Amino acid sequence: MRSYIRFSVGLVIVVISMMFLLACEDRPKEADLKASLGKLAEEYWNKRLIDRDYKSTYSMEAVRGSLPFTEYQKKVFNAGQIAYISIKTQDTKIEKDNGFVDLTMRCRVTSVPKELDLSYKKDRWVLKSGKWEHVLKEK
Repeated sequence: MRSYIRFSVGLVIVVISMMFLLACEDRPKEADLKASLGKLAEEYWNKRLIDRDYKSTYSMEAVRGSLPFTEYQKKVFNAGQIAYISIKTQDTKIEKDNGFVDLTMRCRVTSVPKELDLSYKKDRWVLKSGKWEHVLKEK
């Protein structure tokens, strides 16, 4: 009986210690968060505007559970007046669990004879469970 109690107490101590270790897990460094967010934002916008891979971008959205895919697709569909050529991250800012990305998008507009660079400022992302998720703008 005594060995059973000692074993139980020891097991409880180990479990509590593990909980403290996991709770004290360090948040990634801001430089790492900025780099990962910049890369992810470029990937998201390339898939959305150039590849038109809406299923992939939907999986990156923070609203994916509350907004049905068909509604999301209607909301983000590119009607084709602008042909996007490339997308590059210009700046990334982190504020607690929010990330903001400034992007430059090279594109062709049907009525303009040369390529244009468009700026897209403050594309918002949120950090949930260590993973960046895109915040869809309301139109």
